[in-house]
Amino acid sequence: MHSVFLGVVRQFVNLWFDSSSHGKQYSMRAAVDSIIVKIKPPSEIKQLPRSLKVRRYWKAPEWRAFLLFYSIISMKLVMSTALYRLTAGIFCI
Repeated sequence: MHSVFLGVVRQFVNLWFDSSSHGKQYSMRAAVDSIIVKIKPPSEIKQLPRSLKVRRYWKAPEWRAFLLFYSIISMKLVMSTALYRLTAGIFCI
């Protein structure tokens, strides 16, 4: 839990969506945020998804839900196909 969800997944999300990582704000964050908030999670997930704006307060189960459920749908809709395949390959190692 601590290594994967609170470590690797959080680091990837911060690299994708933080303006400090790139020097500019990506519009991808707003698109992913609107997709995530509209998702109705399966019964295994007890908490509704929260916005990416408050991700610093996310707990490990929310990071797990993002990795396993929300990111697959939301990132595929906003990323280019090549970048999505590269990123998906990193998580599937």
